[in-house]
Amino acid sequence: MSGTPADLLGLGFLLRIMELLFGAAIKDRLSPKSPTETARERAFDLYEILGQVRDSTDLFVIRLQLYISSLKIDVRSREFYGITARWHPLGSYHSWSSLRNVARDLGAAMDRLTLALEAVNPQLEIHRSALVQGIEVYVSDRTDLLTDLGKTVESFLEYGTREIEVDLDPSDEARLQAITRLERLLHTAQVNQALIKKIVEDLRAFLAAEFSFKESF
Repeated sequence: MSGTPADLLGLGFLLRIMELLFGAAIKDRLSPKSPTETARERAFDLYEILGQVRDSTDLFVIRLQLYISSLKIDVRSREFYGITARWHPLGSYHSWSSLRNVARDLGAAMDRLTLALEAVNPQLEIHRSALVQGIEVYVSDRTDLLTDLGKTVESFLEYGTREIEVDLDPSDEARLQAITRLERLLHTAQVNQALIKKIVEDLRAFLAAEFSFKESF
């Protein structure tokens, strides 16, 4: 006698098996998590976000370096071609646009980092106070850096945001002073960059010691 599996086993039997299988999965999802599971999930979320912040920080430093270079090239070009050379008040628009976008993304990543840190505190601070303090220092310094970057670049905007003919001294002291301030910000960014790399490594070592490989999934 031929027939489908449902005919052979009975449709009711198959429905019961499906109910048991999917019902167990739903039950597992709805059941309260143990403190260990909660700690693992929140700690690994923090580690993942820290990795994103580290990568965004690396990109920010690169973009800031390129932006400063574009401004220096622009100043040298004005000195070479004369005081009536055409120039853009923000330097290379591409370099500035790239830096602005990376800064915006980094700011959003820091917001996520702050929330992730709150989710594991005060427990993490009790066990790894230096790690938590390092994250707080990074967030504070990086926030100040982004604010200072915006203020520095604003000094260019008095000339507008398009290329114009200007009759200024080729040295353009205000512009050179802005470059000097940006270079100081770059140094701060590089120090901050080293800090976030150390934080990520410290948290990685802590998680490896607290959770076995199989507990990481």
